[in-house]
Amino acid sequence: MGIDLRWGQELAWAAGFFDGEGHCSANRGGYVSIMVSQRHREPLERFQAAFAVGKIYETELRGKPLYHYCVGGIDGRYVCDLLRPIVCSIKREQIDAAWAKREALGTATYGSPEHHAKQMIAAGKRNPPRPKTALEREQISRSHLAIERIPR
Repeated sequence: MGIDLRWGQELAWAAGFFDGEGHCSANRGGYVSIMVSQRHREPLERFQAAFAVGKIYETELRGKPLYHYCVGGIDGRYVCDLLRPIVCSIKREQIDAAWAKREALGTATYGSPEHHAKQMIAAGKRNPPRPKTALEREQISRSHLAIERIPR
């Protein structure tokens, strides 16, 4: 399986964008989510396209539109798996803390990569342009672990 170089570049851009503008957290129930907010919708659409999951919502702040990219659950785990190896240490710790909170609440199996792949296949979920299947997502997530060794 080859990874499209353009998608790799978009993933790198998305990681940098997340470093500066995003956050990952778990609520009291252990639901882990990723959110990125912006005044302009275009960068959020690019971020969303890099993963082919998540939704963009519009709210208003001081009379001006404010846009939010949100993803959680199984899709949130997928995004975290791809971002974690290539974001800065602060964001990596944020991602780890969110998943640790989930584990502490006894909901760790829901977010495991194996469970993720099984759920996506069983549900017959969408086939985004990159990657095409949950299995490809899993393989790509695992292949990105090697990126951590690249010096910054």
